[in-house]
Amino acid sequence: MTADTKIMAYRMLRLVFLVCLLRSSTQECPEGFFGKNCSMMCHCKGGSANCIDGNCTQGCDKEYIGHLCQYKAFPPREDKTMLWLQDDNPNTCNDGTVTPPVVIVPFFKTAVTYMRITFQQRGLFEKTSFRLHRIEGGKKITMQCSRRLTLQVDTAGKIFDIPCFSRKVVHSITFDGEGARQLCEVLLSPGRDIMMSFARVANSPTTDMWDEYGCTTAQRYFTWQISLEAPCEINMIMFHTPIVGPKHFEVTVADFGYRAVHSHDEATGNVTFTIVLKRDNPKRQMFAQFGVLNKHDAQPFRFCNLEILGAKKCDEVQHDKIMDILEKTDIDGKDLRIM
Repeated sequence: MTADTKIMAYRMLRLVFLVCLLRSSTQECPEGFFGKNCSMMCHCKGGSANCIDGNCTQGCDKEYIGHLCQYKAFPPREDKTMLWLQDDNPNTCNDGTVTPPVVIVPFFKTAVTYMRITFQQRGLFEKTSFRLHRIEGGKKITMQCSRRLTLQVDTAGKIFDIPCFSRKVVHSITFDGEGARQLCEVLLSPGRDIMMSFARVANSPTTDMWDEYGCTTAQRYFTWQISLEAPCEINMIMFHTPIVGPKHFEVTVADFGYRAVHSHDEATGNVTFTIVLKRDNPKRQMFAQFGVLNKHDAQPFRFCNLEILGAKKCDEVQHDKIMDILEKTDIDGKDLRIM
């Protein structure tokens, strides 16, 4: 395949993707939503007013990266020698005290679907290598991300979103080369929120669990049966609740090996419970039980926003179909980007 043919094939595939997105977005959606059945939520900097058919005119909200700003991202685990990676400031960078190779550990041990890298200067992406590692059976296994499908986020050429779609848990990531000396920020995403696109929730106290501005009241215990239209690779479940007074929660997700952690936002009083799923086989159905551990606490509690973060095996997502086609196509032009 000649270089001109490769470029033409790439452009045709990108056109097919845009047509698929346009066809799925022709219906009138409420502000802040787009896509097939209005099942995708805008995560744009400056709010939904900057979201036009899913395209964020001012870039992504700070918690989201990747294609159409759909992938929720987190900084790596805190390391006292690399505090510039955890300060939520892409303008603070490696000052040379950390020499390559630079190794980071994800805060949540899940699969990595997208990774955002910010460099101090332009022109460093091609001078940087990155490898994902997992430990299995006492052996280190190396996984790769897609350089061909990397998105250049900014016009300055310093910020890049890299699709990885690892199907296994990632334990560490190694950066080497000139770019590792000038790293400023690394964000890792376990997936996009597939709640609205594919999930049907039975016995739910609300049908609007993705509406972070509306809360619902639940009794001391309740169980959700979450069904998916197609088997999806679910990596993480997050739910948010404003807690008043000392409450201790328990969370059970049937048929999953998982680890649950929680974080508290002192400014809002909200608590986020994060359930990290350890199994990598696609699931179609799950049961989730939430409740207050204190038997004498009869007061109801409130839930605001449920997120199910998953990878790319939900059959109807057009972007993932195009990604699969592109991965199987010999397109290696360095300057080609999906914008």
